[in-house]
Amino acid sequence: MCLICGKNSTWTKVTSLPGFIFGKRAEIAKCSQCGCAKTIPPPVSLELYENNNRYIELFTEKRAIYAKYSGDILSVLDGLMDPHGRKLLDVASGGGFLVEVAKARGYAAEGVELNREMVSWCKGRGLNVHHADALDFLASCEPYDVIVLSSIIEHLEDPIKLIEACRKALKPGGMILVSQAIFNGLLPVIFPWGWYGWQPKEHHWHFTDKSLVALFQSLGFEVIQSKRFSLHHPWFFYGGIKNLVGRNVAAILARVAILIGREDGYLLVVKVKDSL
Repeated sequence: MCLICGKNSTWTKVTSLPGFIFGKRAEIAKCSQCGCAKTIPPPVSLELYENNNRYIELFTEKRAIYAKYSGDILSVLDGLMDPHGRKLLDVASGGGFLVEVAKARGYAAEGVELNREMVSWCKGRGLNVHHADALDFLASCEPYDVIVLSSIIEHLEDPIKLIEACRKALKPGGMILVSQAIFNGLLPVIFPWGWYGWQPKEHHWHFTDKSLVALFQSLGFEVIQSKRFSLHHPWFFYGGIKNLVGRNVAAILARVAILIGREDGYLLVVKVKDSL
């Protein structure tokens, strides 16, 4: 069944993903009506996430990258609201970088995160991050001016539950900011085996810019702001032939995509229609 259309749709293959590259052999198929795509077979249960501390090492190593990414995400709100004193919640806040950057910009920024180790790490840096399941937290929290969903909905078998919970947790006139990889960028279209946005071991769903907009419109939201951006595609000068060739071809295509407006990321700001 299609996430957006809500019915059995005709699915067409986008690409096949080999196991030797992605760690899992899978196909990506898209709905012929709305363009939303899914992983076949879908992801199975991941390793226990709640107490896994390997992410702290990853986030520490790439802290500057995540901080810049967080700033780029928040920039889409520029001109839409004065950040000072506005309540912002980052759902699945991970290493807390968006909370940290938002706090520095004047937001009353908080996060909610399931991983205990990362919550402790964030609290040790003076960040207001709650350890809780997002759905449970959103059901009882005080309302927010902005809720951020950054690279999270593709991980969920039923992301509609989370989006609806966010809607109920917004103040009147509040906004949801979505940051999402999209598979109709130049890189995933031309070189799908070199695009890390698929992640078939973790991602149930995949979106184009139009299908992401259609998802939120189907749930009663209206688009306020949107823009494409590029995911992080650095140059590689080490590793095996797979890294040296695959990653650098991807880096070239990503830079061409920026020049022609075909980047592989999408920022979307939405409001409930009745609140406009």
